[in-house]
Amino acid sequence: MNVRFWPLCDNGLTPSHYEIFTWVLKMQVRHVDEVRKSLGGSTLDLLKTIFEQSNGLPPTVPATRFRAKYPKWMDQLNDIGHSDFLVKVDHTKDTYRVSGYVLPLLESKRASRILLCLEAAYTHLRNHYDKHLREPIKVGDLLAAVKDKHGLLTEALCYMSDVGGWWSSYGNNFPLDSNEVVVVNEQVLKHESFSDFIAQVYEWNFVSPVKYPGGRTWVDEIGLAPTFSESDRSGPVPDVHFVFEELLHPVVRDNALRLFLDGHLREAVLNSVVAVFDFIRHRTGISEDGEALISRALSLKNPLLILSDVSSESGQNDQIGFMQIFKGAYQGIRNPKAHSLTHDLTAHKAAQYLVFASLLARRIEEATQVQRRDP
Repeated sequence: MNVRFWPLCDNGLTPSHYEIFTWVLKMQVRHVDEVRKSLGGSTLDLLKTIFEQSNGLPPTVPATRFRAKYPKWMDQLNDIGHSDFLVKVDHTKDTYRVSGYVLPLLESKRASRILLCLEAAYTHLRNHYDKHLREPIKVGDLLAAVKDKHGLLTEALCYMSDVGGWWSSYGNNFPLDSNEVVVVNEQVLKHESFSDFIAQVYEWNFVSPVKYPGGRTWVDEIGLAPTFSESDRSGPVPDVHFVFEELLHPVVRDNALRLFLDGHLREAVLNSVVAVFDFIRHRTGISEDGEALISRALSLKNPLLILSDVSSESGQNDQIGFMQIFKGAYQGIRNPKAHSLTHDLTAHKAAQYLVFASLLARRIEEATQVQRRDP
């Protein structure tokens, strides 16, 4: 069923409008009922409480204070906070906030309004890609183009950035700086509404039979759990029943995991490396690719990303060594997979590539960012 949203009302939503909007949104976002049933009432109450008590941009609650106030939810917070799917955790600021995937699950007037903002913004971004392809669009231009009578659009864009697939990259201060830009992904051509991206992740995490409820794919479920012989057991045996998805950096997970689970191994490996290089461009704001991108981003003389303390010899070795590793990943993984349909990948080998790409993404995420100094 295709549903077209009408503009947000000047005077707010009346109760009758709210009931209609809620019904429309439930029709639009597939699998909402399955997800709500899988999560259960207690977890939904937790997510709604975080959402309702959040404030600021991005909207958050103080994590330590929240845990002290609601000790009954401590175990659930430990569980869902690791996934980055339902609860976003910022350890540096000690905050929680719900992710954009939570909004359709909440019976909340404010959540419904935010979802309407997202659909309006998505319509504009989809039209932008149709006319300008990968040309970046400024946050300020997006805010000016989308009519938002309730002042929720900037907050909505915070939630929008959580949902993968529609963007290729965006600025570090997106959407809080009006001069920041976002680059729209061509995947918007496949989805008529923003809710399709949310529903797709619901399907992957809660409906697909290859995954456990909550979106966790156990390693031994896909035959990837390591085995240990007696000679290996010189010390305590590690817990090998870990979650494969948790080994993947979010950048890799969002762009490659579904392809991997569906058996598209070449595409999964290629996407994992492409996603890492998109992430580098996102963090540095430069548009080069391949060796030129890495040489500029990780330069010893004028770096944009510092992996270690480059004033020390070991730090310089780390910077130079990973510069070479990134270049090698582009030349040895990205290029062959992009230029040929033939490959020798097995599930084990492809999984190792995805974990390797996740290590690279983690180094980029943890790198110290240096202000760009153009000549």
